[in-house]
Amino acid sequence: MVAATVNQGDSTFYFRVCGIVGLIILACMAVARMLSWYVFRIGRRRLDEQLRCLPFSQRRLGWEIAWKPVLVLVVLMYAIVCIPLGAMWLKEKRTIAALPVVSVADTQYPGQYRRVTGKVASEPVYWAPQGTGHGGNNYAGAGILVMLPTGGEALLLADSMAVPDFKDMMAHVRHGEVSATGKVIDAVTATQRKYYGFNENAFPAPAAGGRVMVLLSEP
Repeated sequence: MVAATVNQGDSTFYFRVCGIVGLIILACMAVARMLSWYVFRIGRRRLDEQLRCLPFSQRRLGWEIAWKPVLVLVVLMYAIVCIPLGAMWLKEKRTIAALPVVSVADTQYPGQYRRVTGKVASEPVYWAPQGTGHGGNNYAGAGILVMLPTGGEALLLADSMAVPDFKDMMAHVRHGEVSATGKVIDAVTATQRKYYGFNENAFPAPAAGGRVMVLLSEP
């Protein structure tokens, strides 16, 4: 839960609490099973009498009754969620790998997805038109300039849903190189300015090679 919300800002504090409570409940289930079998021996004596003549060891019996049900429950709970998510993640990665790298010429293809690779050309800018909220680190928008290897620049913007991905992207910048995926846009809308705080004037004027705007997102 902490890893999933590390870039979300402190507004996700209660989501983290819910996740921790869920893990505590699972731990309590395991402890209750152990106590009922090994300490309080609930039903153990009668079961021992019924199985006295059968070739069952106490260790095998403890596994089948005390441990196996809890472990199977936990495995099923995670498998039902993680297997579909893992398949979707692999499919998404293959789709992203097949995308072309963005260039200034892509300004004529708004709505198309592109990979963004290049050198960081500015400091990241964060916006919070409605305030930063709980913890003072909840932003509604973010942006950064990227120098493209083919010439020109890409203005990479992130709306409120993509700000965590933007922070993660910045955390993985190595030697000034950034890598991301986004959708080409032709202009910043009034809605984006109002709710996400997008402001092109927060960055230097476009270079002679031109500039393409990309909204951080995944296909």
